Amino acid sequence: MTYQTSTFLEVAAALASASASLVTAPTVLATPIEQIHSVQSGFCSVLAPTATFQPPTKFQSIGQKVVHSFLRETTSLESNVGEIRSWALWSMGWDGEGALAPNQRSITQSVAFVRLIDSLAEVPEPMLLASGNVAVYWKRESYYFELEFHGDKGVSYFAENDSGRHKGMVKFDENEIPLVLKAILEI
Repeated sequence: MTYQTSTFLEVAAALASASASLVTAPTVLATPIEQIHSVQSGFCSVLAPTATFQPPTKFQSIGQKVVHSFLRETTSLESNVGEIRSWALWSMGWDGEGALAPNQRSITQSVAFVRLIDSLAEVPEPMLLASGNVAVYWKRESYYFELEFHGDKGVSYFAENDSGRHKGMVKFDENEIPLVLKAILEI
């Protein structure tokens, strides 16, 4: 007997079919459940005999529409926001050299900023500093621009291009990009 790995929707359809048949024939419930053979590493790995397991057509067509509507590439914005948010789970010493725990306020500020600039500029690369603060940067041939989010203390910035360097600190309320940062981003 050969086995194939079934998708979540196929298993859900089979289980729905089995539970619907409980009303008329309770013995049918054993069939889909017997097809579940292993659960490994927190992920359900469902093996079904290829000759006997056929999910109902009505669920299959609905399931395919649902899957197609949710399948898309993760954007760089979503990826960077996800990476930044994951740092909230890290603790002191995350770098193996005594770094401070990630600053939760800095994480919140940086996510808000990255979301705001989505239409203004390309998404920056995030980095977690040993101070626990989040920073983002843009590096190109002609310029380098970095922001460090200090929580309630504001945002420090450093910009360098062919015409020189500029640095400073500005307040950031998470609702609007400060004008000086907008001007630098538009260069």
